[in-house]
Amino acid sequence: MPIAWIRTILPSTPFARGVSLLAGGTAGSQALLMLAAPLLTRLYTPDLFGLLAVYTSLLGMFLSVSTLCYEEAIVLPECDRDAANIAALCMSITVIVVVLCSVVLHSANQFIARELDAGRLVRYLWLLPLGLLLAGFTQIMSLWAMRHKQFSLVAQSRMVQTVITLTLQLGAYRLAVLALLLGHTLGQAASLLTLNSGIRRRSRIRGISLSGMRQAAWRYRNFPYFSTLSNLLDTGGRELPTILFAMLFSPGAAGLYALANRVLAMPMTVLGSAIAHVLLANAPQAHRDGELGSMVAIVYGRLSHIAMPAVLALMMVAPDLFALVFGQEWREAGLLAQCMAPWLYMRFVASPLSTLIPALEKQREGLVFYAAVFALRIIAIVIGGLSNSLTMAVVLLSLASVLSWGAYLIWITGQIGNSIRNLAWTSLSSLGWGLLCIAPLIANKLYLNHDGTWMVALLMTGLLISLRIYYLLRQIY
Repeated sequence: MPIAWIRTILPSTPFARGVSLLAGGTAGSQALLMLAAPLLTRLYTPDLFGLLAVYTSLLGMFLSVSTLCYEEAIVLPECDRDAANIAALCMSITVIVVVLCSVVLHSANQFIARELDAGRLVRYLWLLPLGLLLAGFTQIMSLWAMRHKQFSLVAQSRMVQTVITLTLQLGAYRLAVLALLLGHTLGQAASLLTLNSGIRRRSRIRGISLSGMRQAAWRYRNFPYFSTLSNLLDTGGRELPTILFAMLFSPGAAGLYALANRVLAMPMTVLGSAIAHVLLANAPQAHRDGELGSMVAIVYGRLSHIAMPAVLALMMVAPDLFALVFGQEWREAGLLAQCMAPWLYMRFVASPLSTLIPALEKQREGLVFYAAVFALRIIAIVIGGLSNSLTMAVVLLSLASVLSWGAYLIWITGQIGNSIRNLAWTSLSSLGWGLLCIAPLIANKLYLNHDGTWMVALLMTGLLISLRIYYLLRQIY
């Protein structure tokens, strides 16, 4: 299929076009992951998935501070030379953080083996600094590409990463946890090589100097002062549950939670993160032009109407659906997903808007928000751990997250001059449409409730949700 033809069917507006390219590439990679997931869950036990989840959570924690958040400033300067110096500064900081990460991991080996019941993971922790270097550079190069509107390159890099990761994890499954970790690391390497190749051809980073890096570090000093801790708290709030579940319960419990979280995070990964990155790239100019409020209102409305039907459907059938797709061993993961569904909705509609914090240079307020979210999530998990119930811990975690993201939506709405009443009306409207879309599931639950009929009802609901999303996307494009 010629590239020129593909470009003719993409939306004409820069924002929607960017979202389409990023979301399309990400959707392709996520579709591959989901197609492979039923195989992976039958090749690897919840314990092994739990070890991978602990590894990726540790990686995510280090990655959140790998550039001191200077990478968020790459899209902000009008001059490419200034942006290039920010990118070079980010790479330098990443190398330093990788060295520090190696020292920390060497010192914490025994703690990880003992407290997380992850002795099998310790022998492979040498992969983590390498993975951090690759992920940090990939993050920097992705933002540089997005600054130059190379959204298709970013999408391509994600697809390459997924293909390499799955090839190794499926082909080398006899290596157990090592196959999972190697697949993850080499997939990151492939993604970075793809980005580097595309950037060298079209938007090479030029004009770097030590004085330019020093000036960039001073000009955007609020990012490390406030955003680094905010980012660490935000990432900690997302990644620490996996680590704490391994500590309080078992690696198997962490694996069940990780699968539920992975499935629920897919819409966020496919569309939400694409919108977040494109919003970050466009928000500074929209703010200067006085158009940010209307842009955010439209984005929130579309996200709310897209997410609500799927969330309601998951709340009704998640345990049966997980058992059918991933195997009976993973039914409990479906129960956890059922509890996490409201959190999914709030994260899907609100998390993309968190990129407005650096765009509006509200890092101080963002720090307060992420500190409160972090504290609420940790308290929720600890209370659940004291009750010795994984389900209770997840319910409390979901409730804390819903309240946190709701508070953020109210705050950011006020910051950009939008009406909270309009926000509430949009949410109620999406709830009404969502209930209509899941009418077959509701009818089956109330009047039939047989083992064989829920799948028919789910298929009918899936068709209605697809038609609804198609209608919404037609409005955008």
